[in-house]
Amino acid sequence: MTTLFTKTICGILLTVATSVSFADMPKIGASINGGTFVYRDDIEGVYWVDWIAYPLMDKKTLKSSDNIHLTLVAEGKNTFVGNGNIYCSSGESDWESGNNNGSIATNENEIKEYIPKEVINNSINQFCKK
Repeated sequence: MTTLFTKTICGILLTVATSVSFADMPKIGASINGGTFVYRDDIEGVYWVDWIAYPLMDKKTLKSSDNIHLTLVAEGKNTFVGNGNIYCSSGESDWESGNNNGSIATNENEIKEYIPKEVINNSINQFCKK
């Protein structure tokens, strides 16, 4: 009886913990603190980093531009703030500055390595003309 009870409780807690973590994840494109949610990077199965993009452009010209100037902010187990450009037609990006977990990064390749490709792809899907 005790073993069955323990297994049942563990199963319920696992189900609740799993549904809570997925329920808390915003949808891609959701508005968060004036920005747009573009990706959740799962880390080690229990942590994550949420990536939010803040276009630094007038919303009227955003969809007609090939060059989206923005600030990316990552919040969670790791942090990042970076300013750069995403080019809609090529899918490429360049970065002016970045702050990775409190360390200033000025090397563009170092900044690019830290930003998951999904962040760039989802930003293109959200901000570039279709």
